[in-house]
Amino acid sequence: MILLRAEGFAHLIPAYATLGLAASTWVPTTRAYLSLVVESDNVAGSMGRLSAFGGLFGFAAPALGGALYELYGLKGPVTVTLAGSLALAAGFALLLEEAKRPAGQVNIPGSEGEQRWR
Repeated sequence: MILLRAEGFAHLIPAYATLGLAASTWVPTTRAYLSLVVESDNVAGSMGRLSAFGGLFGFAAPALGGALYELYGLKGPVTVTLAGSLALAAGFALLLEEAKRPAGQVNIPGSEGEQRWR
């Protein structure tokens, strides 16, 4: 939202600081999440599929962002990014709700008491 209302460089600094924080925590967060909700035998495959999915969108993003910028200015790509981020957050919220497990069960791959809940 800050980017949509930015009137100068000083307004962009907090927005990009937030973006940097989100980007730097994405990989560790998704890896931790997958290692907890996916069976140990399938973690690598799940991480690979997630990376491939991100790579496909990442490949098209510069062209799509450039086209949106040409058509609508800065608000075009920022609005699409914001909508995509909200959709992704909603999707993760649904996944987290689905992946709830009984209290006390923790999946630590290779541990003696490894729990599987799927």
